[in-house]
Amino acid sequence: QEYHYRYSIPKGGNVLPGFIKPLLYRMIINPLTVLNIKRYLSKKYISPDDLVDLDYTFYPLHIEPEVTLLVYSRYFLNQIEVIRNIALSLPSGMKLVVKEHPAAVGKRPLSYYKKIIAIPNVVMINSSVETSTIIKNSKLVSTISGSVGLEGIILGKPVIIFGNAPYQILPETTVKQVKNLSLLYKDINFMLRNFKYDQDKIKIFI
Repeated sequence: QEYHYRYSIPKGGNVLPGFIKPLLYRMIINPLTVLNIKRYLSKKYISPDDLVDLDYTFYPLHIEPEVTLLVYSRYFLNQIEVIRNIALSLPSGMKLVVKEHPAAVGKRPLSYYKKIIAIPNVVMINSSVETSTIIKNSKLVSTISGSVGLEGIILGKPVIIFGNAPYQILPETTVKQVKNLSLLYKDINFMLRNFKYDQDKIKIFI
């Protein structure tokens, strides 16, 4: 396969990665990256037991590249800055809990997570923790446009989104789309005070 990749047309094409490079990535580079990241973050993670007494908003990282970011939310491609804006807009005393997408572990550099942890008011939790567990203990679910938003709605939590998602058709007291980042704090306060769980409308949507 590698010989065919090297000496056929189109040789060296970016679309065709060959055989050796993907094998090296899967067997050596990615596992070492995952090990290094886990070793560093293991001391930074909060425990699932801490969630019970913590006042927090939940933000799940999107895997990249992903159509929900590149197509439906192209103005919010920089997730670190989205996290920064959420953290700055939360009510006093509320934390932002960030969870990596399980499929993205090892695909981002360690420096990416260091930038997230450096943001005041932000904590991270292990990607192996069940999303439903984090949602159930949260006060608010925030996502750019992922399916976690719908999961939050079903579990009876207020949701804010930044991009476009099919479930934004639900009432504004259930899910609110952020139109202006400078007014994000108002959107968060609105959802925390005015959230209504409308089971009938959620059933109709599903």
